[in-house]
Amino acid sequence: MQIPENGFYYHYKHDESKGFNDHAYEITGIVRHSEDGTLLATYTPLFETDWLSPATQCVRPIELFFDKVMVEGVSLPHFVKITDLEIIAKLQEYKNTISSK
Repeated sequence: MQIPENGFYYHYKHDESKGFNDHAYEITGIVRHSEDGTLLATYTPLFETDWLSPATQCVRPIELFFDKVMVEGVSLPHFVKITDLEIIAKLQEYKNTISSK
């Protein structure tokens, strides 16, 4: 089973024209469901969303984290790890800004 590394990821809905943090997430760890043993990725959105409130983090089963989605007939990864050091620095700075609110 593939386990995602902690770090920053873009969701397939990321739209660069809406900003570097559009649909950006930080994976903060892997947890195990206490009842059924499912491994879950915990992650924090780095963009504003009312959907999550009042929670601050999401969880997703590992196998769903790495699944593919069909968008207009094209198979895309659900999440893609961000490796661009400039973007990572911007996301870290943004995360620090929203954490201090």
